[in-house]
Amino acid sequence: MVGSFDDFCRLYKVKRPSHKLKFYIHSDQLEINIVSGDPKPGSTGGFVIDSLIHTVGLDEDLLTHEGVHFIFNSNLSSPNAFLTKVFLYLLHYSNIPSGLLMIVN
Repeated sequence: MVGSFDDFCRLYKVKRPSHKLKFYIHSDQLEINIVSGDPKPGSTGGFVIDSLIHTVGLDEDLLTHEGVHFIFNSNLSSPNAFLTKVFLYLLHYSNIPSGLLMIVN
């Protein structure tokens, strides 16, 4: 599993942004839903808008997840939310020793 943004950039051969990542930590779920424009309860734990990463609370896994979104998107000429979700899903399972990902229905 990726332990840091440096590990992620090295493993997946992407450039780390030249500036520090900026996080806005929201105090509760309702607040982040309003900011994201999707006020349904529990609809998101984090998202990236422009150069600012928004999360609810200080959960390390969530901060890393959203940071990886930011880094991955900054390496694409036209970021695609669906593509980054697929990539992060694969990244989550990248610690499988054989390197094989199987999806069974």
